Amino acid sequence: DGPSGQRACNLHGGGGGEAAGLFLLSPESGDKRRLTKGASLSPALSPEGRRLAFVRQAGMSVGELNLLNLSADFLPEGEPMPLTSLKEEVGGPAWTPDGRELVFSSGAHFAQRSLWRITAAPGNSPRRVPLGEDASSLAVSMNGRLAYSRYVSDTDISRLPLRSKTEAGGPPEKFISSTRMDANPAYSPDGKRIAFNSMRSGNEEVWVADANGSNALQLTNAGGPMVADPRWSPDGQMLAIQSMRG
Repeated sequence: DGPSGQRACNLHGGGGGEAAGLFLLSPESGDKRRLTKGASLSPALSPEGRRLAFVRQAGMSVGELNLLNLSADFLPEGEPMPLTSLKEEVGGPAWTPDGRELVFSSGAHFAQRSLWRITAAPGNSPRRVPLGEDASSLAVSMNGRLAYSRYVSDTDISRLPLRSKTEAGGPPEKFISSTRMDANPAYSPDGKRIAFNSMRSGNEEVWVADANGSNALQLTNAGGPMVADPRWSPDGQMLAIQSMRG
């Protein structure tokens, strides 16, 4: 609630030749004022309206929580200050009612997310909250109650019997499954093994199983950075994968 009425913080994707960033928008006049430059997401104004928390994208599936001080008339004071260096996806920052801390969710690419809280000043370390598995879209009420949505994705690998190369011989049947994502299957050249992606360990990793889906074995231990799309070498001795590790 500024000198000339209500304001809203708005995300702009950078179309029409204008650089992406966060803007302060006046619903009354339509005027907008730039607050940040670059890929900036999930803005959250502090209770007193003098600080803006947001997520700055540093690459695919990597973002960090930043803090920008604002003047009394909502002009940026200095440059945004990074608060985290988790090198993971960060989302949904929400202020505590006293404006001292921020609550946010974080997790690796496609991995299980956790809730964290951090004092809203540079130089502090985030602390994991022992609840909020797979949390997103956070909101904190004025009396300190936390609400969030929980997003869980579970995909399975199925097999389709074929009558010919172009005709199905029956409905698909579940083949390789868990309570998390299983995807991207690839038969080995000799047909005896299947490589696939799975999140059953908590992170996206490459696994291999026998051709009947049994004896699944985890091959990679990236621990968060994306590893995906395994493809066999012609002799069946190696797998090529794409990864964001490093």
